Amino acid sequence: MKRGSIFRTSGADGRFPTLFGERLKGTCVQIFAGGGWGTDQEVLSFIARGLEWKPDVVVLVYTAISDNSNNMSNYPNKPYFQIGPDKSIELRRFDGSLVPDIDDFVGHYEEPPIQSYLLNLLKFKTNEEWEDLRHDIATALPESVRNVLRSMFPWADRESVDEDGTKRLAKEGSVDPRYKIFLRNLDWVNPDRRITSIAEDVDQFADLVDQLTWSPETTVSHVSAFIKEEFPLSAYGWELLEGILGVYAQKAKEKDIDVVVMVHPDTLVPGDMRFMTGSSFEKKFKTPAGQFTYRPMEPVDRLTSISNDLGIKFLNPNTEFSRRVKDQGIDEDVVWPDTSDIHYGVDAHSILADILVEYFEHEFQW
Repeated sequence: MKRGSIFRTSGADGRFPTLFGERLKGTCVQIFAGGGWGTDQEVLSFIARGLEWKPDVVVLVYTAISDNSNNMSNYPNKPYFQIGPDKSIELRRFDGSLVPDIDDFVGHYEEPPIQSYLLNLLKFKTNEEWEDLRHDIATALPESVRNVLRSMFPWADRESVDEDGTKRLAKEGSVDPRYKIFLRNLDWVNPDRRITSIAEDVDQFADLVDQLTWSPETTVSHVSAFIKEEFPLSAYGWELLEGILGVYAQKAKEKDIDVVVMVHPDTLVPGDMRFMTGSSFEKKFKTPAGQFTYRPMEPVDRLTSISNDLGIKFLNPNTEFSRRVKDQGIDEDVVWPDTSDIHYGVDAHSILADILVEYFEHEFQW
C-alpha cells in the first residue's frame, strides 16, 4: 500500500485531504498538522511524528495568507526558526534561546500548559463582536490582575512603535525584534494596543482603494507573501521559508521520502477570484510609508524557485482550480459560502481533491 501524509489542514469530513484519501485507491492518508500552524510547526510535527510513520510521500500545503507571518512569530510561546549570522537555519525556543539539536528538542518537547486549545480559541477568535467583548473584559481587569498575567505571559509585554499599532517590538529579551511584530488582533494584557483586524484590511483591498490606512510593506501580516517588491521584512520571510523547507527536505531525504510542496488556492478577499493565490491580478497600493504592489502570483513564483533550489516537487493547482470552478459554473459565493470567512465550501474542496488525485496518478503512477 502506498502511503502519503498531508500537512496543513484538519481532517474533517469533506475537506480535500480526506476526499483525496478516499478517491486515490490503495493509499492511506494521515494528517499531521493543526489549525493555525505555520510551516515551522508543520516541519517540527513531521520530524516528531511523520518520520516515524514512514510515508512514501509527504505533501506540505503552503498557505500564503498566513504561513510567512506565522513563521516570523514566537506567539504564543512557540519555538521558531531563524536565519543565523552565517545564513544557516537555527531553531529557537520561544524565549529566543538557541536549540543546539533539533531532533533532541523535538523528541523531548513538552507543550507549555498555557497553549491549550481552549486558551488559544479565547485569544485568537476573530469574530468582531467577540473581540469587542474580550476588549471590554480585558479593559476592566484591575492592574494587579494584569501584572499577574504579564508574569504568566511574558511574550505579551510588547511595545507598539507605530501610531496604528501594526508594528510591535519586544521590550526586552533575546527574541529577534522581527518576530515580535506579528500579533493577532488583541493583546489581553494591554487591551488598548490593538492591530488592524483582517476583516478591516480585507474591506480596504476588496474596495480596491488607492490609499491604505496602514503599511503592509513595513510590517509582518497576512499580506506579506503577496508583496512584489524586495522590502526587508517580506524578503526575509521568503529566505526563512526556504531555510525551513530545507530542513524538511533534508529530513525526508534521509528516510527516502518524496516531498511535494503544494501551494493552496487561498485568497485574501473571499468571493473575489482576482485575489486568489496564483491569479494574474496586480495592483499598486499607496500606504502611509510609501507604496507596494499586491501580486497574487508572487507566492507561486517564489515557491517554484525555492522548490527547484531544494530539489523537491512543487504543485500549483490554482490555475486548474480556477478553470474548473468556471467550467462547472460554480459561483464564487459557492466557493466561499461565507464571504467573511476565507475557508472554502465543500464543492471547492472536492475540486481540489480531484486535482491532487490526478497529480499523484501522473507523477507517481499510483
